Amino acid sequence: MLSHESPSLQAILNGRKGLVRRGCVLVALLVVCSAAEQHDDLPSTGPELTGLGSSLLSKGHVQDALRCFRKAALLFPTVPLAWYNVGVAAKRGGLYEEAARAYQAYAELQPLDPEGHHRLASALIRLGREEQAWEAFKQAAAAHALNPKQETQQHLSEASALAVSLKHFSEGRRILALALRLDASDHLALVAMGQLLMGRNKHAEAVPFLLRAVRAVGLGGGEGGEGG
Repeated sequence: MLSHESPSLQAILNGRKGLVRRGCVLVALLVVCSAAEQHDDLPSTGPELTGLGSSLLSKGHVQDALRCFRKAALLFPTVPLAWYNVGVAAKRGGLYEEAARAYQAYAELQPLDPEGHHRLASALIRLGREEQAWEAFKQAAAAHALNPKQETQQHLSEASALAVSLKHFSEGRRILALALRLDASDHLALVAMGQLLMGRNKHAEAVPFLLRAVRAVGLGGGEGGEGG
């Protein structure tokens, strides 16, 4: 079973990033090798494989693109982009196990990039591994604190919804607060915050978040519409 084994932030800060430490890349290589076809007809350099794969993917040729990205990962297993591309193509092709392995390898090689942890979590959700996905989301939030990225907003909302379903109240509230700092009008985060608070019977605290969510989607009647 897949486990999320991203290195701790303390290890990162101690200067150990850039090394393959816990075997995720090797496991991902095994998955790619088992799925790989003959690659003799493909380019042999990283830029050529990446360019061809990206072009094929943009045209909807997912399997052909995945062949390119798999070969790149086999040839250059310590290059983070190679695994990121495998993850993107594999997930688009519905190969969520391979996508999860690839994103886990990317997250190991680039532990300070929250995007890798977020994408790993999304793949794990598709596999029905919610608790492992939550661990990945927590790694993403920790990485985000050191390396803020605006494009993680959607993933933070996804993490918020998962926190509600798994009843991770305190950690969920922290991630929701992070999402709302990025976008105070994110209605998904606002609703999730309201749900978390309601789950703790903090109804008075929940109401303002739910009202803000209503306004955010254009259903409210303005500031004067809070009654009722």
